[in-house]
This record gives sequence, structure tokens and C-alpha cells, in this order.
Amino acid sequence: MSQNHFTLGFPLKSPAAAKALAEQLPSSMPELFRVNDTIGTVHYSRFTVLSEKTLLFLGDFDGEFDRLMADLARLAGPIFDAIFQHVDDPPSTPVAANIDAFVRWTKAHLITAVNLYTAYPSVTAREIKAMASAAGVTGAGKQLPFLLILPIELPDKTFIATLVLATRYRPLLVWIGVSVAFLVQTVVAVTLGGLIGRLPRTPVEVFAALMFLGGGLFLLRGAGRADAEEAETEHEFEAKATAGIHGWKVVGTSFLVLFVAEWGDLSQLLTAGLVVKYGDPVSVGFGAFLALATVSALGAVLGRTLLRWVRLATLRRVGGGICLVLAMASLLQVVGAGIGH
Repeated sequence: MSQNHFTLGFPLKSPAAAKALAEQLPSSMPELFRVNDTIGTVHYSRFTVLSEKTLLFLGDFDGEFDRLMADLARLAGPIFDAIFQHVDDPPSTPVAANIDAFVRWTKAHLITAVNLYTAYPSVTAREIKAMASAAGVTGAGKQLPFLLILPIELPDKTFIATLVLATRYRPLLVWIGVSVAFLVQTVVAVTLGGLIGRLPRTPVEVFAALMFLGGGLFLLRGAGRADAEEAETEHEFEAKATAGIHGWKVVGTSFLVLFVAEWGDLSQLLTAGLVVKYGDPVSVGFGAFLALATVSALGAVLGRTLLRWVRLATLRRVGGGICLVLAMASLLQVVGAGIGH
């Protein structure tokens, strides 16, 4: 069975401590939920004030208990610091600086369940999220990567490069090569975002806000030049296309041209930022790759026809506006967390 369960009992100092926690904990839960998403192995968790003497912390998770507790101490230390102010015989605080002590304390306060049932014992939390995303189940971080990356990449080199290559070679082979390049770059971006997301939450939220802010300003400032840059980009990629090649050589050429041209591109940076913000690398990666593959398919199949109907400057402004909204939302979360503490 992949899933495990824990029930922790926190012995409270007094009835006043129970009342204080019942009032204080709800405001801390959004931060704990974000931490759970970042960890990625938690199916559910909750705090319950059982009585005037006991606070319960319950959850289902994948993997080892010690690893989960260490991750919670590192990422949600301030939440547990606040709780331990009302607990008898707490471990050393701050929790984030005393991870081993926190793990030992939680193991000593585990309450053994008499029985445990789960409807999907062999399925991990990450697998459930991936299947939900593939089935079109809505949620934060699921559709947003597609909706953000699509308008950013339509006026970008991705679209123009695929258009040019598709006029020289078979469009299907071009699309395969380009899509493989995007798959590799998306995996790199998602991995980077996952690593950054493991840092303390406030700096991470600030990082995400700065990424979105920079991306929005970049797109809005360049919107007026988008149509003029289209011709320059076409000439650039026409020079890179090699005449007289066929089959898998077309796939390889398309892969190399796009991989080099798009390395460190804005879409890569924003994909990493979305992973940081939502803590859901599988769904973000899937949505971002789907957007990139869609843009390259449009470039290969429709090409100039689409350019006659859609102004690139307008698309850049739409993408820039979305980025600024995300930047504002991230900054508000940082401010709200600061006020809450």
C-alpha cells in the first residue's frame, strides 16, 4: 500500500489554549495547504481541537513518516511554532532549526489507528493529480499554464520558427522535432521550479511575483514592436534551415533549432514560476507542454493564415496582462502571510 496515515495528539496546557488554537489555526491553514502542495505526497490533512486537553493533527500521505515530518518542519515551521506555544512539553523551537527534535517529538505522540480504509491504497497523491488533470478536472494550476503560455508563445519565436521550418520540410516531422525540444525544456523548467519551491515560502512567493512581474512588463513593452520583429525572426530561421534533408534529419534539425533558440525563454521562466506558486509540477508541466505543442502545431499547419487574422501585438498584451495579475496575486499572498504572522 502506497498510502500511510498519521494521527498526532498535541497535549494542551489549558482550556484557554484550546480556545486560542481554535481561533488562530484557521488563518494559518492556507499556508499549510500550500506547503502540502509543495511536498506533493499529502492526500489530506486537518487539525481538530478534540477537547480542552487535546489537539489532533491527522493526515494521509505517501512514503515515510519521518520524511514527511522533516518536510513539514522545514516548510511550515512557523505554523508549528505558534501551536507549540499552547502545548505541554513541546520540542525545541524554532521548529525549522530543530528538525530532528520535531521528528522525535511527533513519533512519540503518534496515536495508533485501530483500522484504516482507503479507496485507492496503491495510488499516490501525484498520480491522482496527474489523472485529474488529464481528465480535465478543474483546480488551481491545472488550466492556467495552458492559458498563460499559449498567448505568450503565439507571438514568440516558437510560432515563427515552426512556420518557417514547415515551409521547408514536412510539417509533421517539423512538429515532432519541435515538440520533443519543448518536452525537454518543460522538464527542466518544472524541475527548477520544484527545487525553488522547497525553499521557505515567503521568499518563494516573492520570487514567483518577480517572475510574473518581469514577464508582464517585458511582454507589454515589446508589444508595439511585435509585428515588425516577425519579419526579422523569419529571416533568422530561414538562414538556419538546411536544404535537401529528409526523414529523421528533419526531426533532428527542428529539435536543435528550437532547443537552442528557446533556451531560457520567457515561457520556461514562467513555467518554473507557476510550479513555485502552485506546487503542482505534474499539472503545470502538462499544461505548459500542451500549450507549446499547440502553438507549434498551429505554426506548422496554419502558419501565415493565422497571422493574417491575429495581431501579434494584441497577443503580447493579453499575455502581459495575465502575468501582471499573477504578480499582484502573489504579492497579496506575501502581504497577507505577513499580516497573519
